[in-house]
Amino acid sequence: MIPLPDWLGDPALSPVWVVLHARLERHGPTWRGRVTVSDLDPPGQRALSSLLGRTVLRPSISLDLADLDTRFTAAGGLLAVVEAACGRDVVDRRSERERAAALREEPVAAALTILPEVPWRDEWLSQVRRVAPSVEAARSAASVLVALGADRQVSRVDLAAEVLGDAHALDDDSVVAGLVLRALALRFEAELPSASEGRRDLWRQAGVAGDEVSSTCLVLRLPVLSGPLARRSADGDPVHLTRRDLARYPIETAAGAWVLVCENPRVLEAVADSDVDVAVVCGNGSPNLVTIDVLRALARCGARLNYHGDFDWGGLAIANRLVRSVGVRPWAMSTADYLSGPEGLPLRGVAVDATWDETLSVEMVARGCAIHEESVLPDLLSRLNSGAR
Repeated sequence: MIPLPDWLGDPALSPVWVVLHARLERHGPTWRGRVTVSDLDPPGQRALSSLLGRTVLRPSISLDLADLDTRFTAAGGLLAVVEAACGRDVVDRRSERERAAALREEPVAAALTILPEVPWRDEWLSQVRRVAPSVEAARSAASVLVALGADRQVSRVDLAAEVLGDAHALDDDSVVAGLVLRALALRFEAELPSASEGRRDLWRQAGVAGDEVSSTCLVLRLPVLSGPLARRSADGDPVHLTRRDLARYPIETAAGAWVLVCENPRVLEAVADSDVDVAVVCGNGSPNLVTIDVLRALARCGARLNYHGDFDWGGLAIANRLVRSVGVRPWAMSTADYLSGPEGLPLRGVAVDATWDETLSVEMVARGCAIHEESVLPDLLSRLNSGAR
């Protein structure tokens, strides 16, 4: 820094230099507008009078930085004088902000070149901008989201290896996994989960499974099991199947076997406690990948898959998905079944059309109530027991 001449080094001018330093940092070292200096004491007013060559009699004055730059030419210009007077460099905050903004846009631009237009894309890109990941992380997340755009079922490890070339690239602690989960939360209109179970549920909604043993499918009297699971199934006990079980004990059953596919575990439990002799597969809400694998294996064997779920928008959405992806037949899920059911909880959420019954959604909107499986258990058991299938 240059040494200040005596006529600029008067300590009484310190308030002037502090204001000028702050303004040049905010707007840039080359900015030459006007600034107001306030609270000048009499010594400061006299010192500034000497500097400007005119009398300053008030504690507040407006200064033209272009004029000061010209006056300070011999001392190196305005910037050099301000830095020397304050004893520190003027940091170009404006350029820093512009560079930071440009860096935040690079990951957004990278993701934008990969991810097609979807309803939640703009909000996700805004979140990417706030998170400010690396360009590569944003590009990787967008590539994963494109891969998940199709109606597919895949393990998270296989998805990571297939799309990103690294089986651990979508582990819970990875930046890429965090970005993908943000997008999935927007896609499924859900809160961004903080707990591991919530994260697994969100992955499952997108058709992505985790390891081979943590996800299970709850079944009852499924006559397809061999090995150590066969005895429990034959005794009528509910059995939790893992992906590992399915790999070791392939599913095989007779063509035409009648299987109830339900949404709520309470239905399976009620069947287990009754005299009804029917095989049951429980989706436990939205079916996970293991459940989908079980249903597809049964369908390949020619089993008749009959689905019953809640009469609410979530239940209809699940049924639509299983009709489309697995070929289930909605059972006891008609408009007449809904209208004959008891009054339930208020129907909330966005309406979903039932693909198998065009009047069902209309009547549900008109009636305005949801009917959950648990409330119609006696009727379901009676129909199963009578063979009305």
